[in-house]
Amino acid sequence: MEMFSLLARFREVAIEQGLGTIGDEMRLRIVALDLDGTVLDASGRLIDNVADGVRRLRGLGMAAVVLTGRSAIAFRALTDVGDLLSQCEPEVLVDDGDTVFDRRTAECRALTLLPAGTVEAVGARASDFVVGQPDRLIASSRLALRAYALAHRLSPSRIDIGTPDGAASRITVFGSPPPAVNGVTAETIRSFSAVVLRPTDGGKSAGLARWLDARPGGVRLTDVMAIGDADNDVSLLSASGLGVAVTTGSPRAVAAADLHLAEPLGRFLASFQP
Repeated sequence: MEMFSLLARFREVAIEQGLGTIGDEMRLRIVALDLDGTVLDASGRLIDNVADGVRRLRGLGMAAVVLTGRSAIAFRALTDVGDLLSQCEPEVLVDDGDTVFDRRTAECRALTLLPAGTVEAVGARASDFVVGQPDRLIASSRLALRAYALAHRLSPSRIDIGTPDGAASRITVFGSPPPAVNGVTAETIRSFSAVVLRPTDGGKSAGLARWLDARPGGVRLTDVMAIGDADNDVSLLSASGLGVAVTTGSPRAVAAADLHLAEPLGRFLASFQP
């Protein structure tokens, strides 16, 4: 799709959603960026010209925030993304927006957690699982540790082994199916034969809304341009003022977005007018 067509669709969306009229009356104030598959390629490398594009938007008055499905541990394992991060807010929303990681202090704070007792309920039924706490990963067995490290391309040394308990943001269960728990959503990950348990009231749109509410300035989701590629981006793409699915977006992400790019993300960011 040519750029003038993208901008025309953008104006249509603004009018449909009551966000403003054609011209400068509508102003997007934040760009929310997914990582894997959106600004990082399959090998984990930063896609060409994305950092320059974000730098340009920042110069036009937009802030940028990273919003990823990675845990804080997996985020910290990233390399060669400093040029992008230097253009973004120091706080990163990890765990699909359920946890905030502060790059300045390396501290985490939970925005949403699994209900109390979920870890114990899983431990009574399953042998091999990994509990994700805001700043720690704890495996119940060596088998679970190895499987999780392989699936997430993490060094096994980044995962502790022991008897998990306490508050958790994620539980990844291998083998035996986990029990049903109120307030918990179970997602089957067929690529590594596991089930991931997440808070039902969590997710990227809810997490970003909570994060924005805690900041000054009165920025809302309708002031956000969200860019993503996968099913875990669907809620954010549909709730934001402008949802953008990259060229490789999943069918659900494309359906939820206002724009589906037919050009590289770096090129789109180089000319987009907020």
